[in-house]
Amino acid sequence: MRKQILHIILFSLALITLVPLWVMFVTSFLDRSGPLGLGSVFPIGGEFTLGNFIEVWIEGNFGRYFLNSLIVTFFITAANLIFDGMAAYALARREFKGRGWLIGLILIKLMIPATVLMVPTFIVVKGLGLYDTHLALILPMVAETFGIFLLRQYMLSLPVELEEAARLEGASDWRIFFTIIMPLSKPALAVVAIHSVLVSWNAYIYPLILTASDSMRTLPLGIAFFRSSHSGVDSAHLMAGSVIASLPVILAFLVFQRQIIAGLTKGAVKG
Repeated sequence: MRKQILHIILFSLALITLVPLWVMFVTSFLDRSGPLGLGSVFPIGGEFTLGNFIEVWIEGNFGRYFLNSLIVTFFITAANLIFDGMAAYALARREFKGRGWLIGLILIKLMIPATVLMVPTFIVVKGLGLYDTHLALILPMVAETFGIFLLRQYMLSLPVELEEAARLEGASDWRIFFTIIMPLSKPALAVVAIHSVLVSWNAYIYPLILTASDSMRTLPLGIAFFRSSHSGVDSAHLMAGSVIASLPVILAFLVFQRQIIAGLTKGAVKG
């Protein structure tokens, strides 16, 4: 009986966390504007329409913002999977001078807030002449310490015998990495991928300081500027823009949720 009560409480809490998503989704289809409140949970008296999405996509230039977010997220995620994997493999399998110090620096970097690095990042990007370009948003995030640490911990749990057998067959380090290590690390790679997607897709501060033109804005930045530049915009149009921004991330999580759970529970805590 106690377990059933606990399940009911947890289920109720889960439903409460879904209320904001439900309100955002329902409000985005309403053809009337109004303040968000309890009436938004079960709206009465309004007709549903796709016009909000069409107007936001065209008039708000959300098509361009979506493309920018897609480009930035794709290249950051791909770079994280490759470079984080390479660094993690070297730290997990190679013995070299200073490896312990390097791992320690990675752990320290995990504790440093991203806002602390904003000014140095801006100075470097400006000095390289990359300001207000896609590269300005991609290059600072091509490798993430979170991904390196997670993949290293996971690779430590992989049997070394597989690599030794491959070397006896004449396989090179590159072939072992791409044909053995990376396929076996799929659960951890899925975690790194969804983390990279979430961070790069939802980034707001860095696109704000590293871009200036409307054509380079990403979706989170575009929503904020859409709200400030359209004085008469209502909650329905804002929620339509929020749905456009959040739907790809939700779909990515639904696709990779099994791998994410596996990556977080298998090998990620082995030292």
